Amino acid sequence: MKKLLLLAPMLFIMLSSCSKTEESELNPLVGTWSGERSYNNPVGGIKYQYLTINFYADFTGDLTYEGPVSYSAASFVYSINGNQVVCRGAYANGDGDVDEDYTLILAYDGQCLRPISGQFQDFVLTNGDNPLPDDDYDDDGSDMENPGNNGESSYIKNIVSKNVSVTAYYREYEWHVEFRSTLESALPGRQIKYEVGHGTDYGDTYVTIESSHRPVVPSISYNGNTKIISMDYPLQFFFVALETIKGGNLEDTITYVEMYLASYKALKDKIANGENLTKDERNLFNGLKEELDDFEREARIATQRYTIYPYVSVDGTNVKCGSFTIN
Repeated sequence: MKKLLLLAPMLFIMLSSCSKTEESELNPLVGTWSGERSYNNPVGGIKYQYLTINFYADFTGDLTYEGPVSYSAASFVYSINGNQVVCRGAYANGDGDVDEDYTLILAYDGQCLRPISGQFQDFVLTNGDNPLPDDDYDDDGSDMENPGNNGESSYIKNIVSKNVSVTAYYREYEWHVEFRSTLESALPGRQIKYEVGHGTDYGDTYVTIESSHRPVVPSISYNGNTKIISMDYPLQFFFVALETIKGGNLEDTITYVEMYLASYKALKDKIANGENLTKDERNLFNGLKEELDDFEREARIATQRYTIYPYVSVDGTNVKCGSFTIN
């Protein structure tokens, strides 16, 4: 913790000699910020979640999260970088685990705080002095934009909608996703990435499966000026996302799903090539299918749906390009 405190800006030194009133004036974050969100669980109806963050003048803070079936808390240190608040150690876990390297980043627009990384990206936080505005933070689920320049974000969203289309289908324990895009021509010189995220019913938290965790090598081709990006997202990626969201340890499950699916596909390829499976191979094939069916059911039960969110990132602004669900 002492090491982390060194990350606090020089403003800490100034604030340490001020009165409580002066501290609050110099650091507008000091105080209690809270947010509430609701979502519709197809089985249980409307559910509510609550997030509260306390910021203190010594650049420490604490966080509590309460959901329908869970409660978690964390302590952290924070620093202010422009319009972003970087909280180190803000890892909320009901099991009491502590991760001082976990980073939660919130965007601050002078009125509201909105997480743009970590577990709570669907919340908008306000304090008593700054009520939630009526128009600026609509939650229609139409995009995944990071806060910042609203005009620029709206412009990017509009350009993406005109230049990108996505199709996806789920078959044989894999999502098959295809982007068709002329975005590079419409936005020359921009950093453009095509990604797929996962969500859960209890929070619709978007999680991108990083290539460093489980490699996904997209297939890229061109049809005239149209760039075609094809990706396959196997079933184990759901459990990677779930591990990231819940902070649990699903590594064994991820490994088993990955291993079973690879073996299943290898045997299926033999059948497709006209080869006859031995009795042992046939038994293995059937056993693998049963195991994968169980994992697939587990994925659906965990969220009441297995949903992916293809999106495009333009210079760090994320725009969701629809959602695809197995009901």
